Amino acid sequence: MRRMIAVLTICISTCGLAVSQTPQWTVVQDVILTQQKDNLPEVTIFTPTTPGLYRLSEYLSVSGPPNSNAWDVVVKWQDVTGLHQSEQIGIGAGDSGKGVIQLGARIFAPKPGVPVTYYTFHGGDPPGSVYNFGIIIEQLR
Repeated sequence: MRRMIAVLTICISTCGLAVSQTPQWTVVQDVILTQQKDNLPEVTIFTPTTPGLYRLSEYLSVSGPPNSNAWDVVVKWQDVTGLHQSEQIGIGAGDSGKGVIQLGARIFAPKPGVPVTYYTFHGGDPPGSVYNFGIIIEQLR
């Protein structure tokens, strides 16, 4: 009986250790803006301090006159290789006067010390519509 308890204790300890060492995604920054009517200039979301894998998720919705021009959100960064990268999403108000787009997680490896930025712009004037957007950046730790 003692031997069985000892073996069971070792098994549970080993399994617990393996689970606790599994890398996890941790949110390092998020931006959530609602009812925006104007273009936003380029703004820093965060500046990575350590190399590693990061994950980018985005959401954008628009409401306004039917078939109004699109709003776009652009996220920019410099890859660890030195290449400049960007992700752009855009959506206009369709026949219903509403539009939604979500981009699931994209993996990227930004260069430490170089800011990750975003900006928004409208595809025509005057916009006559409002937009809501969210950006989440997570790091694998």
